Amino acid sequence: MYNNFKTGGNKPHIPCSNRQAIFYQLETPSRFQQTHTQSQKIIPAVTKVIRETLRNIVFLDPRPAVMRDYAYAKYDDIKEDGSNLSSVLYAVCQQGETQKNKLLDFIRSLPEQDITDIRFIITDRKDVMVKLIESFGNKEHQIDAPLLSDGTLRVLAIAATLLSVNPGTFVIRAC
Repeated sequence: MYNNFKTGGNKPHIPCSNRQAIFYQLETPSRFQQTHTQSQKIIPAVTKVIRETLRNIVFLDPRPAVMRDYAYAKYDDIKEDGSNLSSVLYAVCQQGETQKNKLLDFIRSLPEQDITDIRFIITDRKDVMVKLIESFGNKEHQIDAPLLSDGTLRVLAIAATLLSVNPGTFVIRAC
């Protein structure tokens, strides 16, 4: 049933298929009766706005247990569980020193660590694993993802998400 923008209780129906996303079906003006020109203009336009708004929502529920492994370097959109954290951080750092410094500034807020750099282990198959460089007693220590604390991995996931999503994206972090 859809609004034909006419008075009266009988609203027209359109058949929809479960084999195609509903938003794309409603964005097609020809699905509405030819005589309902307002419906053919307004409903597809509003549907497109809703679809694009929903596309710009990222859900983040970082799970440290799955963030400690290698990730394929090309998977640079953060997954909900953060399992591709290393590849997203790698992509952020590849954007240039400005982005890398933003990332380092963010993670330097961790009170118990003096993080000086972020680097990556890269395999022949283009899998990457993050490693933090920490200064302790004038010595440099490299800490690979499997050895990072759960809290540090969660902070890295939040930083990676905020620095990798498009402007205007709404990030929802699960508790």
